Formats: sequence, C-alpha cells, structure tokens
Amino acid sequence: MKIKRHSLLFMLVGMFSISCTNHNFSIPKEIGEQESQMLKSIQDSIAIGKLTLLSIAEVKQRFFKTRKPSKITGDYVMKAYVTSSDEQGNFYKEVYLQDQPEKPIAGIKLAIDNTSLFHQFNVGREVYIRLKGLYIGETRKGDKDVTVGGGVKENKEELTLLSKKKFQHHIIRSQKTKKIIPIVLKMSEVNERHLGLYVLFENTFFSSFSEGETYVAPLDDYSTMRELTSCEDLVYYKFNIETSAFASFGAIRLPIKGGSIQGVITKNYNRALRMVLNSADDVIMDEKKCQVLNRDDFKVLFEEDFETPPKNTPIRLKDWTNYNEKGTRLWKKKIRDENGYASFSGFRSKEAINIGWLITPKITLENSKHQFLIFDAGQHHVYDADKNSLEVLFSVDYDGGKIEQATWYPLKANLPTEATPAYKFHSTGLIDLSLYSGNLFIAFKSINYGKNKKLNGSYMIDNIQVLIKKK
Repeated sequence: MKIKRHSLLFMLVGMFSISCTNHNFSIPKEIGEQESQMLKSIQDSIAIGKLTLLSIAEVKQRFFKTRKPSKITGDYVMKAYVTSSDEQGNFYKEVYLQDQPEKPIAGIKLAIDNTSLFHQFNVGREVYIRLKGLYIGETRKGDKDVTVGGGVKENKEELTLLSKKKFQHHIIRSQKTKKIIPIVLKMSEVNERHLGLYVLFENTFFSSFSEGETYVAPLDDYSTMRELTSCEDLVYYKFNIETSAFASFGAIRLPIKGGSIQGVITKNYNRALRMVLNSADDVIMDEKKCQVLNRDDFKVLFEEDFETPPKNTPIRLKDWTNYNEKGTRLWKKKIRDENGYASFSGFRSKEAINIGWLITPKITLENSKHQFLIFDAGQHHVYDADKNSLEVLFSVDYDGGKIEQATWYPLKANLPTEATPAYKFHSTGLIDLSLYSGNLFIAFKSINYGKNKKLNGSYMIDNIQVLIKKK
C-alpha cells in the first residue's frame, strides 16, 4: 500500500536521503557551556517567577482551543522528554515529546527544519522549550496532532517548521536522559490523547496476509502501512504501523510469531492513528500467536440492551435505580440507527451541575475465576472527559435504598473520552469480576454541567452483560 506521508514530501524539493546515519557518532552526555548557561538561566527564571513553567497538557489547553495556529506571546516554558528518534530514518524533521518519562499524560510534536536530530535529541532527553514567539497548531490541518512550529503558512491554517537558528534558541537540552517507560495499552484504548506518547502493545502479531513481507513494500516510494492484530478478550483488534521508505530497517522481514511492539502514536497522511517505530529492535515477537477467548465458553448471568423502555423517557426498568444526585436530569432511553440505548445528557439543562446514577438490579455472582462485565459505550459533544465524566462502579452493600449510604468502588474500563468518535459505540472489553462473589450492584455515574456548553456532553451505554465461564 502506498501512503504519501506529508512530511516526506519535502524529500522532493530538498533532500535526497534521510536514511544516512553516522553510526560512529556518539551522543554527548554533557551539554556545551553556552547551552548549560541558557539552561541555568531558564531554571533560575522559573524559580523566581520570571518564566512560567507549563505542562504539555496546559500548553494544549491554553493555546489550541480553536484548533487554529496560535502565537504564544507570554513568558512560558515547557519541559518534556523525547520519545522519537530519526536515527533509523523513520521520522523526518520532527521530534515527539511527552511530559514524563513514565506514566505520561500528554504528548506534543516539534516541527524542525533539520535532520539527524537524534544527535541532539536522543530518546529520553529532557528538554526545555521557550515558547514565546513560537506557534501552536497543526502541520496538517485537522489531524489534531498538536505541534510547536516556527510560523504559519500562507493558508493560515498550518504551521511552518522551526528554522535551525530558531530551534537552537528556543529548545534547550538538559544533561538528563531518562529511560522512557512505555505505556502498556490495548489497541482498542488508543485515541488522540495518546498522540506523541511512547506506547507498548502486548499479545499482538502482524496480520497473516503480511507473512513473508518486509516492513516497507519494495515498490512503495514513501511509506508502507502494515496491519497489527491483538487479542483482547473476546475480540481481535487491528491497528496499523507505518514505516518510511527511507527507514534503514525497511527491508527486514516482518516476524511471523507473536509478542510485543512499542513505538510512538502519531497520525498518518489520512489523519488516522498509527504507530511509528524508532527501530525494528522495538518489535519482540518470538512467541506463539495469541488467541481470543471463545464466546461459546461463557454463559450470561445478566444482560440489558435497553430496547423495551419508551423512547426519550427516563429509564424505568424492573429493579433498576435511576437517580439524580444533583440537578433534575435522569438517564433516558434514546434511539439512533434503530438501536436503543441509555443516555445521560446535560444539553439545554439549566442546572449548574447534573449527577446521574443508573444502577442495575442485584446480580448474584458465582465463585468463579472467569466472570466479567462487558458493555458498549460512546459519547457525543464531550470536550473534557475528566470533568464531564462517566464512571463505572460497583457495590456489595447497596440495598436499593439511599445510594449515599452504600460503599461504591470504581471498575477499570475502556470508557469514552473527548477523543472518541462521536456517536460511535465501542466495547469496554472484559472487566474482571473474579475477585467477588455473592450479590453485586453495578452503577453508571455521569456528571455534566448544564450551564457550560463545553461540559454538558452526553454519554451512551448499551448491551450490558455479565458473563461467567461454563463449567
């Protein structure tokens, strides 16, 4: 498959190769005197309040609200750690960063008009970016891959690259190089929040139709997409990696076994999420390919698909609890594409805050190592999933009475965020209930703010099931 990767088009007008690597060059552990003085000046200015240190998440929140290029005029500095490397030729005129070497929250891209950037910006290198005079936006309109650039193109919608002189002034390295610990994610969990982050997929393999193929197809001029498959409970998930035709490992054959793969989450030319490798060494597949669980091996203890309640009315089902802790909004039955589901929304609500609970009837679990909750979830018009939120909780001491008198514990699930495509249901995956037996209640709790248009989005849930493996 031929993919015209936008950044690689510069090759046609400026460079004849990005795969040349000086393997005798050793990355300096220390920085020069001038850079050391610049670093000290930044750190001292932060300490006395002359410069304000912002996280990557804060930079995005402040300067990417309209999703159009925004010039930074304040005295701000951003600290981050390098996650990408162009040493093997798989990245071009870009450096990806994340806010912490381990358990990061946000990532961002630097667009730099230079190559062989790994000499200065090795993976794990701590850097400080003086933001005043730089721009925040996208290098490809609409891809949401938030970038720090040097200016704005004539179309006033995309960023230009940082010139060599400019990036040397604005991007200051520290002496520190930290080990980047990848975030372990399921493919189904990856969304735009993970752009720029270093991620590890486990239980994965290259799809069978790629057997015998190389990372880059011989006739592809720019780059090649290869499909990965992962085993997630009952379902096989797919995700693409993209490899530049100029990557030094492009001619290596793909592994035929299973295992793990790690790389940086980015967007491709078509604005779809993908993984990009720093090196083929980041692929460790020497195990038997994984297999998903067989749905026929499980029986259903409890299920609800919300088809029976009347449309656009509060959900009233036998032994269910639909309760508004704050505000007047309740969970309602909605229909879209002839499918019924439960929805909680703050749209056109006059209340400052709405908190709604939807609680299942009592579910009696067995003493089994293989029992799970699974359901479908979605969102629309959610712009901040941390505040306009959805939670899944359970209680063993709820008696159908006052919710506040029971003890509720959170369940970890793959829930929608603002990055989840609107009105699209996805499976939460199997949520382990094997530690519990006896009576259990499961609650879906959502919060929105009716007077704030950015925090009154809606959540959707459907096809709730509790499964247990047959004996």
